Amino acid sequence: MWLLKPLINTMNVLNIFVEICLLMRGPQDTPADNGLFKYVLGLYFAVNTLLTSLTTNLFFAMLQATAELGLLLVFLWAVLWFSHKMARFAQTATAILACGSLFTIASLPFFYWIETHIGESRMLSYTVMLLLVWNLVVVGHILRHALSKPLSFGIGLSFLYVFFSYQILSFLFAVTGISS
Repeated sequence: MWLLKPLINTMNVLNIFVEICLLMRGPQDTPADNGLFKYVLGLYFAVNTLLTSLTTNLFFAMLQATAELGLLLVFLWAVLWFSHKMARFAQTATAILACGSLFTIASLPFFYWIETHIGESRMLSYTVMLLLVWNLVVVGHILRHALSKPLSFGIGLSFLYVFFSYQILSFLFAVTGISS
């Protein structure tokens, strides 16, 4: 019985994140637990490193995952700070990192197939694009709840984050001369 309790707790927390991905819950439903935050932080780093390592070496993948994670956390901190809602940082970050990890895990087989079978399936590319857009909507949903704003505002903010983070990361890696 003592082994069953941690499994049930894990399944309950996983269920919360799945329901956030389905737009049925918000970040306020995420447990405010420092240990959970650290766990999803590590998971997010690991799955993004794995995804990036499909197209480049492990060192560059880890470097890129670290930079992206840092940008995401700084963005979240800034948005919540400017909105005077810093008390929501841990739950919001935990929700975004956990849901992002779930989307990355779900897309890994598609990215792997696309990388190893270049040009064979347009449908897989569309599936990946659908997952990416859905992820942006989920991030917008999380931001909406965290900032107490309309969904359209949250989605717009998530698109702006992706646009600017792509620009910053591209510039950063081009200036430093780091490439795959």
